[in-house]
Amino acid sequence: MSQTHGKIKANSKEEIEIHYKPHINNSVDNHAYTIMSNAGNGQEFIIRATTESLKISSTSSQINFGDIESKNYVTRSFYLQNQSKIDAKFEFINDSKTNVFKILNPIGKIPAETTRKITIIFHPVELGP
Repeated sequence: MSQTHGKIKANSKEEIEIHYKPHINNSVDNHAYTIMSNAGNGQEFIIRATTESLKISSTSSQINFGDIESKNYVTRSFYLQNQSKIDAKFEFINDSKTNVFKILNPIGKIPAETTRKITIIFHPVELGP
């Protein structure tokens, strides 16, 4: 809240800004506050918010690059679809030092209710001398 204490002049109003940051997805948060007057009477004020879980899908669950000679490369693409009403961040993580697959733009954001093209390059290395 932007303000937790203050004075309101007679016959006037005061705007209070409330920021909500959910702590987990798919949850409902309720908070009750009491606004007290200097005369001791109070008014209960309830804040309720619901968080949405991200709904992400892929056009492919498997990508086959086929047979390819070493030193050549093949490119394939698929799409990630964000069906949520909120933006989704993504990151492809690869801990292999000898990976023959390269994902172009492995970190990014998919705006709400849109799709994002993901491109992968397969570039096998030649073994031996």
